[in-house]
Amino acid sequence: MSLTQKKRAQIKQYILEKIGSDGADIAAKCAEACGLSLNSIYRYIRQMEADGEIVRRGRRLYLRIESRLFSYQHSRLALSFDTTVFEQDIRPLLSDCAENVLHIWSYAVSEMVNNIIDHSDAEIAQALVLRDAMNTTIILRDDGIGIFRKIQTYFQFPDMDEAIAALFKGKLTTDTENHSGEGIFFTSRAVDLFAVLSGGKIFSHDDYDDIQKKIGDVSDLAGWEHFPGTVVFMRLANRSPKRLVEIFDAYTDAEGSFNKTGIVVSRLFPAPVSRSQARRLAERLEQFKTVELDFRGVDWIGQGFAHELFVVWQRRHPEIRLVVQNENNDVRKMIHHVTAE
Repeated sequence: MSLTQKKRAQIKQYILEKIGSDGADIAAKCAEACGLSLNSIYRYIRQMEADGEIVRRGRRLYLRIESRLFSYQHSRLALSFDTTVFEQDIRPLLSDCAENVLHIWSYAVSEMVNNIIDHSDAEIAQALVLRDAMNTTIILRDDGIGIFRKIQTYFQFPDMDEAIAALFKGKLTTDTENHSGEGIFFTSRAVDLFAVLSGGKIFSHDDYDDIQKKIGDVSDLAGWEHFPGTVVFMRLANRSPKRLVEIFDAYTDAEGSFNKTGIVVSRLFPAPVSRSQARRLAERLEQFKTVELDFRGVDWIGQGFAHELFVVWQRRHPEIRLVVQNENNDVRKMIHHVTAE
């Protein structure tokens, strides 16, 4: 039976996905899933090896990774660095990507590079591009002051964790004349995986979760804990269906105003019990019209925390909608208790 070109492309894509997630013993799994013989799958694999899309190491198959590293000295940081990095250096490496993917990368790289130019006080910056048949990863590094520490110092947050949480609410910037504070928020949601490493801390965001922890607690990042400056890690599927306009539409109103944000409460307070914690969580939320409060990982909340946030603060800001998500029964009961009084 002769397969159509579309079907062959789908089989090849499935094989690549399986290799990307688990390079061991994939032939039998793919044969069963695709309804083909082992010999047919082996022919696909041999062809992909010949084309340089995959490599074999022992009995395992891996996606072949191509890498390019670009370095920028201080003298270039003040010169159209944002357009140089993407348009001149990175875009030619993504020539086979669709326009929607290129739009996302253009926005993401330009926003993060502008942060380096305007905020980091860096002398050196680098852009590392890693590509395989499935994904592109772009890593931006600088040797500047460090994004989390700068935010903490400028806004006088008591610790770096609160600075990180505030930064990822959106609309936070140390340069209000030149920046809206939206770049990191929207970039983190436009790409598939976004992470910032700085000051011994890491914050990451993907389609499923936010993670905030010490770099030293992540085994794969050994040696990065004391790295000066900031590292921004971004990954996006080469065939991603995402469209940048849809990302903006999800958090803006009809006039294009950025009016919606989301907070994973446990990222700030694993045990939110007090009024002071509620006040700290609510800082700057009056800048939005809708706030999604995600209570995943929170077993219970204190009466003082719930009353301060859902009664006291809400009465002061009736125009702002608080949306509770992923709450367990105990959290739901406490919120109902204070709002029903």
